[in-house]
Amino acid sequence: MKPKRKRAEEKVTALYRAGLHIQEPLEFQERLDRLLQTARTVLELDRVNIFLADAEERWLQTVASTGTAEPLEAIRVPIGPEGGGVAQAYRTRQAVIWDGRAGMPDAMRLKPPYDRIAALRSRVFANLPLVVHGRAIGVLGVDRKHSRRPLEPATLDLLQLFTAQAALAIEHARLYEEQLVTALDLEEMVEARTGELQDANARLQEALRTAEESSQTKSRFLATMSHELRTPLNAIIGFTELLQDQQFGPLTDKQRRYVSHVLAGGQHLLSLINGILDLAKVEAGKLEIVPEPFPLPETIRAALDSLRPQAEAKRLEVKLTLETSPTFLVADPVRFRQILYNLVSNALKFTPEGGHITVTSRPAGSNAVEIAVHDTGCGINAEDLPKLFQPFTQLDASLSRRHQGTGLGLVLTKKLVELHGGLIRVESDGEGQGCTFTVTLPLQSSAPAPPGPSPKGTGAKASTV
Repeated sequence: MKPKRKRAEEKVTALYRAGLHIQEPLEFQERLDRLLQTARTVLELDRVNIFLADAEERWLQTVASTGTAEPLEAIRVPIGPEGGGVAQAYRTRQAVIWDGRAGMPDAMRLKPPYDRIAALRSRVFANLPLVVHGRAIGVLGVDRKHSRRPLEPATLDLLQLFTAQAALAIEHARLYEEQLVTALDLEEMVEARTGELQDANARLQEALRTAEESSQTKSRFLATMSHELRTPLNAIIGFTELLQDQQFGPLTDKQRRYVSHVLAGGQHLLSLINGILDLAKVEAGKLEIVPEPFPLPETIRAALDSLRPQAEAKRLEVKLTLETSPTFLVADPVRFRQILYNLVSNALKFTPEGGHITVTSRPAGSNAVEIAVHDTGCGINAEDLPKLFQPFTQLDASLSRRHQGTGLGLVLTKKLVELHGGLIRVESDGEGQGCTFTVTLPLQSSAPAPPGPSPKGTGAKASTV
């Protein structure tokens, strides 16, 4: 027969291993059942129950049991006086032990209807709290219902050690289960979201393909219309100019007036077509900017000179101010003239007779230039400023009746400025107060410098066109 000390060591070892088994990768219920079976066998117990508290701490529900015939869901007691010794152990976090040798204290007794739970009816029992970091999570209940042998001090000591180890193992197992459930939920969510993103991406790809086909169709249409419209229109303008120059004989005053109207209408129509085509090229990314150095003051003067007849027709004064302006600018000279022409034409269009327009060129820091076009025209309300650069938009219907146009001039101007890496902004104090368009363009001074000396002088110069 083995010595008592040897048997005690074997019991401790068996219980320790049982505590380790609960951390194996098994189902939580299977791990608990193994734990209880080992404790029942090693400590010679008749029944063993593990109760865990619910989240609201209202009930102690049996989650594992051995030696009992009742279903787990039937073995439940409230965390209160009705729960007897089981609830008392949970509330006090102290072991509640009874050896059956005398009358049981009332505090340990289960109150009706819980006293009818067969798994908890015994005269020799111990209820030990499962405590983790000072917090009770449940109760380990054991008894010797059939043998009715009191629980020996050595057995109680082993139960205390086993309970502490079991509490930690159960808490870790529960946390692992919760993390596993969370991970599975997250995985399902990720899969669902991935599926949604894949569907959205497929729809986006289809939309992009459709948009690209539409853009190509539009480009082909505009290219065709460019040829079909501009070719006869150029012929009309050319023959009208010949008639106006009286190349085929003299014209009466009335004929000259009519020919002048035809020429003006043709040129206006051609400018509208060119504006639409240029905007389409920009949106399709097919409009190329070819930067090269060109003299800035002379280019501005030339653009203003070309607009002289329109200004004189409305008795408008156009002033140019060069505030220590850079001599040369590296940009696309054709597109720069188009930017300036559009802004000044817009100012001429919406400035009433007798008003004035000021074009100012000045440095913007050390590597940029600002060109501002200020007019004394109809002005713009603050809420309408964002609409200025929207295609086919004029702010006031009455203006569209008085001033012909597609509303593309400022839209195209903004895009041309941005293609140069610049910015455009507009300011106005309101209706009737005029407005100022300001374009900021980089100098691109790293480009090859043009030949010839730069003109001297630092003061502002003004001239009237």
